[in-house]
Amino acid sequence: MKKISIIGNVGTIDERATKEGESFVNFSVAVNTKERGQQVTDWFNCTAFGKNAETFLKYMNKGGKVYVCGVPSLRTYTTREGKQGASLEIRVTEFTMLNTQGDPGAYRPANDADNIPLPPAGEGDDDLPF
Repeated sequence: MKKISIIGNVGTIDERATKEGESFVNFSVAVNTKERGQQVTDWFNCTAFGKNAETFLKYMNKGGKVYVCGVPSLRTYTTREGKQGASLEIRVTEFTMLNTQGDPGAYRPANDADNIPLPPAGEGDDDLPF
């Protein structure tokens, strides 16, 4: 079994759908580490399908911090200049939003209908038994 887990910040987000109409999303995640005192950023290309894709698109924004777990695969390619390259891609099996409301890049529902305001504390509590 192959499995990879990363924590980083969301980069690009690209919503898609299969020919059968299943939603999926391609997104990148930047993972920062230090090597010999220098900050190094590694980019991972991720793909989420179905409910994971829908939830990701609804709540995640560029810059948001995210934990991603999934199955890694190495894709090789040739650039226009003829150079060989490789990309580590992750098929997402689970993810967790790590920002809190108010943080830069924090997750926010994409649809205002999901932002139903709560009544102020104490209002409407008359029928509660405690």
